[in-house]
Amino acid sequence: MPQAIVRLHEEFTELTIQAIVEKIGKLKGLSSIERSASGEIILHTKHGDQPQIWTDIRSRIDKIIAAQPIIPDPKAGDELYVPATDHNSGGLAVISRIEPGTSAGETVDFARFEGFNGTKFNLRMLLQEQAALKKNYRSRKAVWR
Repeated sequence: MPQAIVRLHEEFTELTIQAIVEKIGKLKGLSSIERSASGEIILHTKHGDQPQIWTDIRSRIDKIIAAQPIIPDPKAGDELYVPATDHNSGGLAVISRIEPGTSAGETVDFARFEGFNGTKFNLRMLLQEQAALKKNYRSRKAVWR
């Protein structure tokens, strides 16, 4: 299946990238969209490797990227959705602090939440799950068990 790769500016936050991916995913002519481990957006089209189609899609993507405002990274005091665990019911929770940690051998940011006694979440992974968590929990607040 023909594909193209979109590399985004390094200054884009995870939330900004998610907004861009969501808008690109709605473009006609694409059969699928995915993100690589390095953060690139990989597009697949069902129309074959026709240069005019890729030129048209790329032009629309450039407009989406240019129009997308930067969404700031979350900080202490912001609310995010957290999944249910053995220790909480899942739902909206207030970030108490962001701190570095190690996940799969690389340094990443982790979020700790008010009232969650030591539980921390990989922030990038949590941000990637926000749409699904929001759909599941709506306005429900997470409660520590």
